Amino acid sequence: MNKLVIIGNGFDLAHGLKTSYKDFALWYLNKVINGGSQYPIILIDTTFADKNKIPLLKSFADFKVFTGEHGVKVTYYDPFIIQIMEKIDSNWVDIEADYFTTLAYDLSSPLRHLTGKILEKDLQYVRKLNKCFDMIKGEFENYLSQINTSFLFEELPKNIVDIFQCELNDDIYVLNFNYTDTIMNYASFFLIPVENINYIHGKINDVKNPIIFGYGNETDMNCVKIENLNENEFTRHFKSFGYLTTDNYQKLFKYLDRDQFDVYIMGHSCGISDKVLFYNIFQNSNFNKVKLYYYQKGKNEWENDFFEKIQELSRHFDINSKHLMRTRVVPFSESKPLTTYKS
Repeated sequence: MNKLVIIGNGFDLAHGLKTSYKDFALWYLNKVINGGSQYPIILIDTTFADKNKIPLLKSFADFKVFTGEHGVKVTYYDPFIIQIMEKIDSNWVDIEADYFTTLAYDLSSPLRHLTGKILEKDLQYVRKLNKCFDMIKGEFENYLSQINTSFLFEELPKNIVDIFQCELNDDIYVLNFNYTDTIMNYASFFLIPVENINYIHGKINDVKNPIIFGYGNETDMNCVKIENLNENEFTRHFKSFGYLTTDNYQKLFKYLDRDQFDVYIMGHSCGISDKVLFYNIFQNSNFNKVKLYYYQKGKNEWENDFFEKIQELSRHFDINSKHLMRTRVVPFSESKPLTTYKS
């Protein structure tokens, strides 16, 4: 039985790496306040105070309070920046999903009122949003490139080591949604062939496999509407086009078409941003079962996100495949946490 291991950002977080969008956003705010921003996403006057007295910002609220107290003028390249920064304080940031929501559903979006010909002001709106998104992508890649992903064997989370030692054999294929190479620690320790590690969303600082940063649920009704506009600027950050810059997508399905396979999900949210890809994995005739490794939030067994992950996973099975989901998803009683809970 072949084994497809899907890893997402939770995999990196389980290793203590600060790779979440929230970590990135806080890093960027501190970079801005200290005058080190590479892109004009947020501009401020950096001559306002002694740098030795600049505090470590732990929230967007801290940023607003500090700049307000010092009378610092803050210029945001696009309102989209304020939208995602405000979500830091509610502990939820999903830049890619928020980008699509802004593009398709925001009250000021041209898609809210388009009835015919695209006006120049509509194109200007989308061009500015896309430029903003490009700059965020550039800063995000800068941030991730500074994170050390090397570990000694004894530093690796025991539960994850056990997964590779006890449950996965030489027929393992890793679908890595992360831009980082944390998985290579396991590839070297457990002799997983390099060609069996698929960086499906690209890799930081790799010109041959650039990072894919955007939206991937083309089944959304507004995606169809956007494509029918016949204006490329509106679809520039759809993941489908990023996938076609490499052969990673084709390699994945060549592997899946080879033989029956089980799916192991470690640290991926299973959200709809990657719906088309997930749907076709679970609809493949060789798909056998899927096992989720959940996040243990507290010391009690019921304090976990297994139920939420099942809810997200269910959205990748259409109305005719709900029975398939019920019979192929490994139940909680047979599932395990990704890492041991630490108080």
